[in-house]
Amino acid sequence: MALGLYESQVPSRLPKPALLPKPALLPKPALLPKPASYG
Repeated sequence: MALGLYESQVPSRLPKPALLPKPALLPKPALLPKPASYG
């Protein structure tokens, strides 16, 4: 599998990207307060 080949190229001591939170799970900039709302 391609995943197996990828893992073999990355040191096991480093966290796998697949285990990191995906950008889609993070709040979208459009949902954040606009700079004009501060102050």
